[in-house]
Amino acid sequence: MAPHQPLRTCALAGLLMLVGTGCIIREPYTRNLDTLTKPQAQADLDYLQTQIVAIHPKPECPEPPSLDERVTQIKDGLADSVSREDLRLRVSEILASLHDSHSTTFMLGSFFDHTRSGMPAFPLLLRANSDGMTILDVAEGIDNPALELGATITAIDGQPMPTLIDRYERYACAETHSQRLVILEMLLPAMLWRDNGPADSYDITLKSKDGSTKTVAVPASTYRFASLKPNPNNEPFPHEFYDNDRACMLHAETFNGNQAEAFHAKLDVVFGELKERNCNVLIVDVRRNAGGSTSLPFDLLRRVAKEPIRSGQKNWRYSNAYCQAMKISGLHQRKISSIWLFDCILPLQWFNPVDRSRFEADGEWLRSKPSTIAPYETHWPGQLVVLTDRWSASAAVDLASLAQDNKLAAIAGEETGGRASYCGEIATLLLPNSGITAQVSSSIWTRASGVQDDRGVIPDIPVNPELDNATIVRTIMDSLPATSMQTDPA
Repeated sequence: MAPHQPLRTCALAGLLMLVGTGCIIREPYTRNLDTLTKPQAQADLDYLQTQIVAIHPKPECPEPPSLDERVTQIKDGLADSVSREDLRLRVSEILASLHDSHSTTFMLGSFFDHTRSGMPAFPLLLRANSDGMTILDVAEGIDNPALELGATITAIDGQPMPTLIDRYERYACAETHSQRLVILEMLLPAMLWRDNGPADSYDITLKSKDGSTKTVAVPASTYRFASLKPNPNNEPFPHEFYDNDRACMLHAETFNGNQAEAFHAKLDVVFGELKERNCNVLIVDVRRNAGGSTSLPFDLLRRVAKEPIRSGQKNWRYSNAYCQAMKISGLHQRKISSIWLFDCILPLQWFNPVDRSRFEADGEWLRSKPSTIAPYETHWPGQLVVLTDRWSASAAVDLASLAQDNKLAAIAGEETGGRASYCGEIATLLLPNSGITAQVSSSIWTRASGVQDDRGVIPDIPVNPELDNATIVRTIMDSLPATSMQTDPA
């Protein structure tokens, strides 16, 4: 053992030197406790609040109470013993108060795992509106004429809908009111399952369109709905032609970066067929598209643009807290203990490469320089239409706003649920006691037009996105002559 002693001595001396020069050796980032004491849970919420204040570009709640008052109320209301899932609800409530869909925690994962495995759940697909919830669809296998599409749900298992909505809406991490309703449509069945456990049936009180009221016992069912238009052939980005080949509809249900290669290949096929069939209207359907990578929308727009595409501007709060959070989450992903997190040795570039030349620095803020996206050498001369709904968010909103602001397309459907100018550049946080993962935005993206408000992308052609595709295409085609479009007289 004696020959190894100098090596150990050198290693210890090296560690002491690092500490002496200001490098910080941190403790492991999480204890992964399933059950926490009240002080442990309070410590996690304090950590979350500190990180929000240090990272988020607009860390104050848009509506009262303030962030500090809200966190204090939640901390004081904790029980002496808190489960991780109960604490996750408190974390979601705090993040939801920021009105930012990218600052969130993963509340619905267990419910989706339950339903994806084919286990029974709440048998209705709901649509939320200012009056409450209506029936949008009935799960496959449920045949009850009393479940009339469009009927208003007034109570579930004797609990009035206003009570349920008020109870669960506080956990909906959303940017706009319409997006909050969309999230509530998913959240309510998940929370019923979480609070009451798997149920065999539900007593649903509803008000029919004729004004009559009835209570119906409905069995739980697999969470599958025809209106969600499952892709039976599992074909990525399916497309079809309408109106004697005058219009083509391309369905983009996701812009997930893992699907980028498939999307680029499908665009090659679609634009080739547009030319072969002499079709001059392409409708890109981003209904229910929650976003992903912006490289997919950019590839589409570069094919139709004649001039450089004006991009938006990002104000990025590149704070020390953001950099530290990115380092810790990077170590976590690599399954490396954060005890090896030496602040002066491991650069953030190792975890999150950033081209600083694209930004102008102002203290801890980085502001993106004005830029454009170059079009391809040849462009398609037809008319592009982007079909949106209130489920469209993030990169799907990028496509719609860039297309609208650069006059590359008409927007059809309904206002997007995600804001056209939104927060992003997520920092992943690991709460130190519970191990709960939370996401906090660090930047604000302003759309190319320069407008920064709380609205989504507003359509040029209002269309009910729940109509059948053929009717939607016909409505769009009838409206195009009155719409300002990019055209090529040739």
